[in-house]
Amino acid sequence: MKNQSILDAQATMAMSPPHMLTNMQQAVDHYKKDDFSLKQTLTYCLSGRVDLQLPERIEIDKELLMRMDASPAWRLDGNRKSPYIPSEQRKEMEEQRRLSFRPQRQPAWLKYDRQTLRFYAYFQEPVHDNPRENYRVRYCLILYYLEDGTMQILEPRMENSGILQGTFLKRHRFPRPDRSGFFTMEDLKLSTDVTIYTRVFRIIDCDPFTRQFYEQCNMDVGEPSEPLSDNFFENEVVRRAHFLLRRRLVPKDVKESREYTEIMLGGSRKNSGLKQHLYNDRKVLRFYCYWDDKTNYGMRSYYVFHYFLADDSVEILECYPRNSGKREFPTFLKRQKLPKEPTVTSCPGVVPKKTDHYKPEDFEVGKDVMVYNRQFHLYDCDDFTREFYLKYTGVQQGKEEIVDEPLEIPKIEWKPHALGISTDEDTLASCLNIAQLVKETREDEGRRFIISVRERDNSVMVFETRENNSGHVGGKFADAGKKVDFVTGRTYTAADFYIGAVVNISSVAFAIIDADERTLKHMQAHPSKYPVSNLDLIREKISGVLRALKDENVQTLSQAELQYHLRGILVGRNLWLFCVVSLLASGSTSALLTEAVVRRE
Repeated sequence: MKNQSILDAQATMAMSPPHMLTNMQQAVDHYKKDDFSLKQTLTYCLSGRVDLQLPERIEIDKELLMRMDASPAWRLDGNRKSPYIPSEQRKEMEEQRRLSFRPQRQPAWLKYDRQTLRFYAYFQEPVHDNPRENYRVRYCLILYYLEDGTMQILEPRMENSGILQGTFLKRHRFPRPDRSGFFTMEDLKLSTDVTIYTRVFRIIDCDPFTRQFYEQCNMDVGEPSEPLSDNFFENEVVRRAHFLLRRRLVPKDVKESREYTEIMLGGSRKNSGLKQHLYNDRKVLRFYCYWDDKTNYGMRSYYVFHYFLADDSVEILECYPRNSGKREFPTFLKRQKLPKEPTVTSCPGVVPKKTDHYKPEDFEVGKDVMVYNRQFHLYDCDDFTREFYLKYTGVQQGKEEIVDEPLEIPKIEWKPHALGISTDEDTLASCLNIAQLVKETREDEGRRFIISVRERDNSVMVFETRENNSGHVGGKFADAGKKVDFVTGRTYTAADFYIGAVVNISSVAFAIIDADERTLKHMQAHPSKYPVSNLDLIREKISGVLRALKDENVQTLSQAELQYHLRGILVGRNLWLFCVVSLLASGSTSALLTEAVVRRE
């Protein structure tokens, strides 16, 4: 029978190409395989973890393979009936044989999946330079995983032990001290010593599953032994027993008298808030609030309100918006008890009034809290705070939407200077043109300037308006004097300043975006000096455009369409709108302007 299986394997090898011989040999070996244990690639030695040395591979004799392939006898199948089997049929036969294969025994990694043997053990750790103890006993758990033979040692955590406990030795295969292999379940017995990496562990007991598993395998696990206790543990047990006995024997009246005497002598007293601290430690109620301080500083400040349940103290932290210009010190009110009413300094001889402090039942979303005469409005809280109030007080904390009302700033009216210098026309010609920088950087966003021009001597003066939190001081930007356009080399005149114009003053380009009403009226009253405000000239230029639009039966124009048709006549940003408004304000509307409807989008 054995020779017949060898002939089958040889026939299959002969029918395959030489480069497929290794794969076919592996397939033949796979059909006869009954050991499915997982192989390790690492091992441990004195120097640490190293790679596992694999055995040398068997070299294939190529000359022998060529002779076998040349012989026609090797091309027969297992039954030695058919001289040749097609490749597709051979692959189908191999696949059916592989799918129908069933191992003789179940693999260990499948049979013993998630099954672990647990042993209770301890080891002795020497203690130096301590007169109270010479050694310390440390208890641990030894786990043996049946699926792959690996082991792991865990040390249970003990509160205030001063030792790093938990995983004492990670999971891997533990080598025997004599280097004869790795530990197996036969090496783990009760009441025996096991040496693991030069440390001796004493196995004292195991769990019921481990004992039952050993009985099923017809193996003796041994009898449990008594645990060992160290001197430190014994002394601690005796000390606690004497302490409890003394407390139990003291009568109640003697105990109260002793406590009263200690307090009178300046000793410690019973901490009434200890229970509250132990039950509510690290439990904090968080509310979100704001202080509406627009009356003083013109702004609304947002804060986080913390209430500590451990000692009924309050802490308030300020939330700074990004790039607010304020120093990053968020503590607005340090942690302390918050009184409901401000503390009033009493006169000598007057008994101070008992101060009531805020409690959790005093806070509710939508209400105000007085913090030293400052009114804080609660508008939201976190999930823990909602669950706390719903569980202990039955109050459902909601959420309030914040509505930022626009701040009304009084408008400043600019009046002409009545100094009596020169004529009224020159005084009115000191116009106020509002301008902005053409090439604005991130730091220059929002900067606005006022350009003042005197018609008498064409002197120009530039002022910068003050903006809150802009980082710029404001004030005088350029002194009064004649300004020269560095592009054309010509001195600026009053006619060069109009809405939409770009002027270069002190090597800085300004775009004029608006002007005051007196300036516009003065320019319209003197069309010869200001061609941009000459309504007759503008009407003549746009008459042709409107007549052409009328011929095309155009009745309605949008802002973009009107600006497109007048782009060759009205040059400058927002200049077309200024001219149309000037024509309508003059009251001299022509038939063409009446028929053309200007619709702003």
